[in-house]
Amino acid sequence: MLGDPAALPSFAFEKSLGPWFSVWAIRRRWDLDCKLSPNGRLVRWGVVIICYSLGPRASPGAVRVAIVFIGLAFLCWPNFAYYVTKLFEKWPAIEGKVSSARQSGSRWCVDYYFDFNGQTYGATSKIKPISSLTLETAYPEGSLVMVRFDPLNPDRSRIAPTVSNHHPLAAA
Repeated sequence: MLGDPAALPSFAFEKSLGPWFSVWAIRRRWDLDCKLSPNGRLVRWGVVIICYSLGPRASPGAVRVAIVFIGLAFLCWPNFAYYVTKLFEKWPAIEGKVSSARQSGSRWCVDYYFDFNGQTYGATSKIKPISSLTLETAYPEGSLVMVRFDPLNPDRSRIAPTVSNHHPLAAA
């Protein structure tokens, strides 16, 4: 069975069904998956197909195992594809409001909320302090901020870096 190079990808895929089903059940039970954009789905299945096609033929053995393991990781955990595509996709911006702001160590923690598709979402962004501004002047309660968010997963958002009083606000 393993002597035929054409059988190697199907053999690797068959051996992946058990781990995939187990991880799928866990992901489904606790709703752990991020929704994938079309680019995210393309990345996920592209990595799986490429790894399962090339991995079993690779040499030496450690490379073969690593390539198949990467394919298995993308197959079992689609959030890998979400985070890879997130690096290259720019989230849309929307106007939000500051609900509170506080100092936390060397960062400012700014709580905010925004409305999208008739629902209110909120989160906290950690911001690098601006030496020429105080927290109260930079982010007073009720002030408007630009928020970048994932339209497929609006709970994932952050305050967009903007220019206020000619000072860049750098979101961490």
